[in-house]
Amino acid sequence: GFFVGLSSGATVLVSQFFGAEDLPGIRKALHTGIGLALVLGLIISFLGLCFGPLVLKLMKTPADCLNNAVVYGRIYFSGAVFSMIYNMGAGILRAMGDSRRPMFFLIITCFVNIFLDIFCVVVLKMGVAGAALATVLSQAISAVLVILVLLKLPEDYALQPSRVRIHPPLLRRILQVGVPAGLQFVTFDLANLLI
Repeated sequence: GFFVGLSSGATVLVSQFFGAEDLPGIRKALHTGIGLALVLGLIISFLGLCFGPLVLKLMKTPADCLNNAVVYGRIYFSGAVFSMIYNMGAGILRAMGDSRRPMFFLIITCFVNIFLDIFCVVVLKMGVAGAALATVLSQAISAVLVILVLLKLPEDYALQPSRVRIHPPLLRRILQVGVPAGLQFVTFDLANLLI
């Protein structure tokens, strides 16, 4: 929740540059946002893989569910970068006024997830691992679709993989907006967890 909120800082910055028709600003904010999504995705993966089992035990997950929960968590967290890239990329597209394609991508990947769930769990009999794999694969598809759109934006500010890097001045501005939003998400998530 915190990292998704943090990514909203980048989308606010992109929308400001887009409204001001500041093409170099859009380009830097877009590349910083995608760079941030990659870094945050790797951090989430690391934290989830290292501390997921411990958190499940602290949550008093029933013993008969614990092994399956750990398997699901490990597979899910290994693909966290896809979720971060989709959220960041979709946010950037919405900041530029394109809310349709991110919605379509979400609809498509929901159906793909349902199909893969049935295929992996019922046909391949993979159980919980199959459900987790279906989720990660559908998130990977959504990330790829968003990246393809960002690559095809007008040349002045299209995503160029070689330019993906975090620009420190823009990162500071992203954090000014994103940290409060992230803390809001964390508060909501913690409240749900406690309930």
